[in-house]
Amino acid sequence: FQAVIDIESNASDTIADRNLAYSKHAYGIAQFKTATAVSPGYNVANIFDTATELGITYDSKLKNNAIAQQKTNARNGNGMKDIEGEAGEEVIRLLQIANINLTMSARYLSRLYKKYDGDIAKTLLGYNQGPSVADKWDGNIETIPAKKSEGVGYLRKADAILSFLES
Repeated sequence: FQAVIDIESNASDTIADRNLAYSKHAYGIAQFKTATAVSPGYNVANIFDTATELGITYDSKLKNNAIAQQKTNARNGNGMKDIEGEAGEEVIRLLQIANINLTMSARYLSRLYKKYDGDIAKTLLGYNQGPSVADKWDGNIETIPAKKSEGVGYLRKADAILSFLES
């Protein structure tokens, strides 16, 4: 888990800066996407349920809007499309609260780890590129599709920390 956090946000930054980190469409210390936060799957509580559990308040109208957007996106084959507008801003605000971001990330990683029977490389690839990429991956780092080259870099960074890839 610590390796993911150190890869996803700059380990030398302060926690406050890491909470505000973002890249393209992922936010917070463990770089969670808004779409995943609203509908993580794998029996992981969504961002709003996690916030409630942690005693953090949010706008319930924006929650309903975010969930509706995610359902529409999924129905239209765009399940990973960012949550937009004020609802998206509320999801981002919640993702930038370390307790929420870390709780969701830890739970999501744990579920992926179980899904991939303890295969760390597939777990990390699923976290970074999505389970659909990890599901199709044969375990050879050279066979990760070129358009998913970020995943190769991610696995290499993780391997430098954890040493799990076969030479």
